[in-house]
Amino acid sequence: MKGSYLKMNKLQKALCIGTGILALAGCSREYKTGTVIAEYGIDTRLAPSQISGLVLSGETVKLENPYVLQIKTEDGVYTASVIREQNVTLEALSVVLKNGDEIRFPTKIWWGADNRFNKNKIGFIYSDEIEILDQK
Repeated sequence: MKGSYLKMNKLQKALCIGTGILALAGCSREYKTGTVIAEYGIDTRLAPSQISGLVLSGETVKLENPYVLQIKTEDGVYTASVIREQNVTLEALSVVLKNGDEIRFPTKIWWGADNRFNKNKIGFIYSDEIEILDQK
């Protein structure tokens, strides 16, 4: 394999160098910090769990619709659909996160220029990307 780099054509060399640069640079993200001012799509009422008509003593929180947050930042209000990802379920997040909590969330990811929000600040966040900074 000695000298194999020299035998590559220009395109192969460019791809090899580009891949190396991306690997070193990693995934760059742009974050915003803001305060949760509203939560939508959750039914916060507790309902008894039922299996085959039997009522169990356990209680559950049920999500009726998609989970949406409105977050006030210094740039304005962002409206975000929250998408379940990894080990952070929407049910658990909706119990922990409350109006008035300060959070940090990504708005852009430069691994393929993934803009999470449009010019009207409407977009999405994955549930495992929300960092709770200060709970009220």
